[in-house]
Amino acid sequence: MATQTTKIIFYKTRSIAGRFAAAFDFIENNFKIIVKYGSLILVLTALLNALLLAISGNSVLKYFQFGFSTQGSIKLLLIIAGITFIYLAGNILFNGIIYTLVKEYPQRDSLERIQFKEIKNKIILNSKRFLMINVVFILFGILFSILLIGMFMLSVWTLLLFIPLIIFIFIPFAYTQQIFMFEEINVVKALKKGLRMGWYNWSGTFFLLLLACIFTQIISMVVFTPWQVGMYVQSLSFISVLDGNAPNLPSYFGILMFVFFVVGFFIASLAQLIPSVSMMFQYFSATQKTIENEAEKAEINQSL
Repeated sequence: MATQTTKIIFYKTRSIAGRFAAAFDFIENNFKIIVKYGSLILVLTALLNALLLAISGNSVLKYFQFGFSTQGSIKLLLIIAGITFIYLAGNILFNGIIYTLVKEYPQRDSLERIQFKEIKNKIILNSKRFLMINVVFILFGILFSILLIGMFMLSVWTLLLFIPLIIFIFIPFAYTQQIFMFEEINVVKALKKGLRMGWYNWSGTFFLLLLACIFTQIISMVVFTPWQVGMYVQSLSFISVLDGNAPNLPSYFGILMFVFFVVGFFIASLAQLIPSVSMMFQYFSATQKTIENEAEKAEINQSL
């Protein structure tokens, strides 16, 4: 029997603390269904990336032991490309699932009774839209990277002055993804509306994302600590092997590192829900605030 919880109203004007609390409530109330549909993607992504990381570690060791080879370099580049592709594909599918569940939430008494066949096509559609808007963000990221390199070539001080400007411009763009995912709108109009909405809510968005990202980074650092310690130990063994010594790590160390990475990746990926869902409630609140302001202006105009 599904646990009865108070229904969360999405489109409601909230304070920063209220948006943050609403995001946590949504994640907590629907955590089981999120894990149910998201765990397959996250675990599969973690397993494949852990496997490729293990292979890349062996390739790097051979590279330093036996010297440079074109074939080895190509193999290493392909592994890095594979890790990047798998991560991006997993992230797109996972977010497609999350946006689908969020959209279904207001229409149902409980998400726990939802069946995969009911939302399969919606997951595909939302994944495609998430991919589309992130391609736009990647292109903007490339443009900003080129600008950063240009600023650095001019002067380090110019670069330091330019970075706050980039942060100032980035915040309004944070709305673009939410607008594109929740509204029937094209990318260009979503960018324009996101900028307009972002300027009016800049400070609230900045502090919300700052708090959410701090929480996420703390969780990620904690869950990845065993793997990072293992990487340090592995690097010492790596140096020892290069000095001509025999490998001194136990045979099960590779399996242990594999497990550490998979567990850390899984929990860290779930932690990414905090900034993602918080930004959704930031969008809901800003949208409702805009509607209320327009209604007030209409009433004033009518009274005049």
